[in-house]
Amino acid sequence: MRAALPPLAVRATAAAFAMANVQAALAGSVALLSAVFHVLLVLRRPGQAALAWR
Repeated sequence: MRAALPPLAVRATAAAFAMANVQAALAGSVALLSAVFHVLLVLRRPGQAALAWR
């Protein structure tokens, strides 16, 4: 699985798992939600503007 993911996605997924283990209160759940959103942003397909920029 690691070979199929870009390095930033692997790092973001590890951070999301770490937040899942750390979360114990409302602040922890907000951090977990933020980490999962970051994973989703890293894994999403680049848009036309991003492809044109490259």
